[in-house]
Amino acid sequence: EFDRTHESTLNLRQFGGDLSLVEALAAASPNDLPDVVIATEQATRTLLDSSLFMQPDECDPALAAAVLPLARATYTVQGNLVALPFGVSVPVLIYDMAEFREAGLDPVAPPLTLDALLDASAAIQQSGASPYGWVLPDSCGNLVLEQYSAQRGSLVSSSDNGRNGGLAVVDFATPTNIADLTEIREGVVSGHVKYIGANSSNFDDLADIVAPTDGATMAIHTSAAVGDILELLESGNWPGVELGGGPLPGPGEGSLSGGNALWMLDSCDSERVGRTLSALKWLYEPQQLARLAAATGYVPATGAAATEQVLLDRWAQYPQLKVAYDQVVSTPVSDATAGLVMGPSNDRAFVLYDVCTKIMADGEDVKATLQDASRLMNDLLVQYDALQSGAPLPNQPQVSGPSSSAGTALPPGDVE
Repeated sequence: EFDRTHESTLNLRQFGGDLSLVEALAAASPNDLPDVVIATEQATRTLLDSSLFMQPDECDPALAAAVLPLARATYTVQGNLVALPFGVSVPVLIYDMAEFREAGLDPVAPPLTLDALLDASAAIQQSGASPYGWVLPDSCGNLVLEQYSAQRGSLVSSSDNGRNGGLAVVDFATPTNIADLTEIREGVVSGHVKYIGANSSNFDDLADIVAPTDGATMAIHTSAAVGDILELLESGNWPGVELGGGPLPGPGEGSLSGGNALWMLDSCDSERVGRTLSALKWLYEPQQLARLAAATGYVPATGAAATEQVLLDRWAQYPQLKVAYDQVVSTPVSDATAGLVMGPSNDRAFVLYDVCTKIMADGEDVKATLQDASRLMNDLLVQYDALQSGAPLPNQPQVSGPSSSAGTALPPGDVE
């Protein structure tokens, strides 16, 4: 649609995730760098440290003026908005209301705390409504160590969660983290929580909700999947399943904001920057953000988009789609709820996955596992800081060589 209404055209290049994107950027020649990069919030520190990108307020202060406060805080480092929040998402509870009803639970009153979630999980299994109550992938490290810290208003690391400069230091082995992970493991051991490990397809947990045998009733999953789920149900898949949606259960209100943001290349070419800015302004019009949210389950990035009729109608038709927006606007904004900013983002993810597997699948001691994870994460932070300061440590992987994802330079008038 942009191509039909503008002189410039949009060209898309797909990467296999943040790591592939960062490797391709490092390997690309200046002429081959894309005008706009879409990346998750976990890549913030790495992309910022690359010095390849302009900040939204440098381009047009009005562009991000109406961004929702939590989304703005998520991409604010040292007081500056470094990227433009676009596909804003949060973890929500997704469940089958029909199985809630069969288990004697109120289908429109989902559990709001971890205790209530585990109680509901046990009740579902005991009732025979489903073999398991809650299906749990290896994201429980992020759930407890990061999301629950945000709900409590607690920092995960020193240096204001890494947002104000200086070396960040983490300590995962807190009494509350130990208690929460121990409680979840008791649900796994007792048999009503189904631990599936790696969520390889990114929807293995959702597939378990509709599995004809050996399935579960509840999953904590990104809100960005709700639109896809509704489309599948509207098409007649899985008759009898009734989609329920609730806020993230935990020790407090709200959550961290995830999803992705738009990063604008600092090309030092005024014409190229102008074309790119025209594309971003169009993507950021309230009606475009509202259409994105209505179709996908992403939260509209601005308050103005949340008043568009296309989205209001969709929310009225499917209240499950509005759960994420309500969660975002109810989250108190602080460094704690803005989340952790750190350089080795992919390593961070694998450390947290490993924590979950060691505790839930291998039965390792919770406190010792969290202490080991803290030491490993702090070592990674020191290594990243050394690399950024120009003093590479021995035996550290270096990005080099051409990338198969790198394309060719764009013709004049295009935006990539």
